[in-house]
Amino acid sequence: MLKLAYWIWNKTLNNVLFGVSTMGLIGIYIAVGSGVPAVREYFEMNELAFFSTWVLIALMVLLVLNLATVTLTRIPFTPPRYGVWCIHTGIIVLIYGMFIYYSQKVEGLILIPRGATVEHFYDSFERSLYVRADNRAALPIRLPGLPRFAAYEANTPQAAWLERRMREIRPVFMVADNSGGPPRARSLKDELGLSVEPKIELIGYHPYAVIETEFVESPGSGLTGIKLMLDDPANQQTAQEWIVDGDGDSGRSMAYQTLFEHRRVAESADIDKVIDAAGKIHRLDILVAGKGYTLFVEPGKTYPVGDTGYTLTIESFLPNWTTIDKRTVNLLTYLVQTPTQKFRRQDFPGQEKPTDWKLDVPGSGPMGERQRDKLLDENFRTTYTFADPLGLLEGRVQEKRTLVTSPDGAVTMITTGVDRPVVVDRFPTGRGEFEIVQIPPRGPFQPKLTADELANLPKVKVAFERRENVSRVDRVRDVPKAKRDRDEGQAGIRQVVTARITVGDWSKIVQVPFAQYAAEGFARWQGGGVQIPGASRLLRLQIGQTLHPMPARLTLEKFELVPYAGGEKTGGLMRDFRATLRVEDFDTAEQTVGIAKMNSPVYFDRKRPWYMPDE
Repeated sequence: MLKLAYWIWNKTLNNVLFGVSTMGLIGIYIAVGSGVPAVREYFEMNELAFFSTWVLIALMVLLVLNLATVTLTRIPFTPPRYGVWCIHTGIIVLIYGMFIYYSQKVEGLILIPRGATVEHFYDSFERSLYVRADNRAALPIRLPGLPRFAAYEANTPQAAWLERRMREIRPVFMVADNSGGPPRARSLKDELGLSVEPKIELIGYHPYAVIETEFVESPGSGLTGIKLMLDDPANQQTAQEWIVDGDGDSGRSMAYQTLFEHRRVAESADIDKVIDAAGKIHRLDILVAGKGYTLFVEPGKTYPVGDTGYTLTIESFLPNWTTIDKRTVNLLTYLVQTPTQKFRRQDFPGQEKPTDWKLDVPGSGPMGERQRDKLLDENFRTTYTFADPLGLLEGRVQEKRTLVTSPDGAVTMITTGVDRPVVVDRFPTGRGEFEIVQIPPRGPFQPKLTADELANLPKVKVAFERRENVSRVDRVRDVPKAKRDRDEGQAGIRQVVTARITVGDWSKIVQVPFAQYAAEGFARWQGGGVQIPGASRLLRLQIGQTLHPMPARLTLEKFELVPYAGGEKTGGLMRDFRATLRVEDFDTAEQTVGIAKMNSPVYFDRKRPWYMPDE
């Protein structure tokens, strides 16, 4: 037995050829893993996982033992051999460093708005299931066994193993204790008001796919939909869209810089409340010679200020305007005609003093001459308030058309825009037609298009009709590899999971899309919701990356664009980006400030795992 052990030891750990062969196998493993991504994808691994598998670890352990044995038994520790000892020691240190790097490193990302603070980030590989009951979110459910690169279509033999691994998913909601105690756990059954716990199973996975949605009439569904039929004669194109309120993202649709949104009201009288809110988005509180006035204004209209002789012409509204001191505000611009002069004024909420522009000054721009420290009329004071609690105005598009359905079968369309007054149209039969103009993108201070210019722009005819009792049908279509976008594929934003939800004898299969920052308040979830019979809330599912806590609190205090010499910060290619970050240690409350640039991260020094926040 001892002879056999000695023979094995002598032919392996004490054998130079064995060590060279082991080193060659490690080199081949690394070359294949680095240069042939398809091999990693076949085993459902990313780079970090592939270089920390037991196969590579076993090879590295054998090489380290072989180097140590051969060095100690065959190479004397004498000055002529110091170089060999250093080389072998360096190889061992290199292997150990590689093992530590790939086994301990965690990669991820987080979006930090300017001035915001974050305490978590999203894993770059592992996914989680995110669940909401209406707007209340459950704790993320980690899915370490979910595949990443291969497709497993539901109800096929390939997906059988996925069903076995992804059963009995039970979301947990944390509810605050009103008495001041710790939060308590609440099941999905209790959150939805059901007597039976819903059963969630993942039965299919698609790494790069699109969800094709259509609506069909389904008696008893209870959903009201609006079918849009678009006709573009200029481009000889037609299209159909559905907007269905109460079904997740299906309540909205975009076409030609026009946003369509469907909303339902419980009573016909509620429509008047929506119309009233649309006319009170912009409020001006005015003080003229000590007397107060309140006006609700709209772009494109002129308003007298009581009997003072003052009139206001509302020129434009610019949402998310960046001021000189880098604040993002809602900016209202209007002309003021006084009994003695005419000037332009700009207001935004919270501004101590509005900005006036003197007109017809030689050498000034189209806005006029900016008055930096004074008002052109000290007797005319204004305060601007922006309030859109119903979200009837959308600043990212030319216009928004909100189609409101009421129990009487009618449709009321409320049209709003950043540069136009509110228009209300009623369609008692639930059907109607209108046109939208294909307005090209324009700068914030470009002159408005004239009536003749608008008349020459191409128009799209839109017909719509109200439909009762419609239901959503989602189908998944895998995108061929030749047509996939590489960046989207690496980010995983086209992932789709097929889930089956069962409650007693009722079940439904839903397609669950991916959300990049699923747990953030600004994230807009895609896909529809699931209305379980008897449930008091709508169930929504989303796939996203797994959340991890950071060992420190990270605040983005400043973000700067660094253009090339002679370039501008407002456009073009940038030479660099500079992010000023404040890092606060949770344990010591110690704060450090650093500047992260391209290829120059900010390091957080801690004895536990290393994190490298970058811009």
